[in-house]
Amino acid sequence: MLYPEVSKACADLLLSFPVTPARLFDPVARAFNKEEDPMSTLQCVHRNHTVVADVFEHPGIPTPWAAGCHIIAPDGQTTRRIALPVRYSFLAELGKAQQASLAHGKWLVDQSLDQGRELFEKSA
Repeated sequence: MLYPEVSKACADLLLSFPVTPARLFDPVARAFNKEEDPMSTLQCVHRNHTVVADVFEHPGIPTPWAAGCHIIAPDGQTTRRIALPVRYSFLAELGKAQQASLAHGKWLVDQSLDQGRELFEKSA
């Protein structure tokens, strides 16, 4: 098992995802190559873009979950981690932080496709 402290159900869910050697080093697949909660990363596909929730825990504060996301375009280009606006970026529950991260990523994809907002940083 990848993480002995993870319950059997969580481990089964993790192992059901296809993991190839290239995916192990993918910066978006952080749960597979760093010591952190493997359930703090969820993903979905929205308008042919993959939105990956990237949630960090900051223990010791009332709202410990910092929400953010990565977006992967159909051509494989990946954004940096995009945090939610400061006023909404820290949440009290992991599930709500994940859902907010995915919703924010979907909104960013919509803005990019419908309004022409740039998702990816241009190199200088």
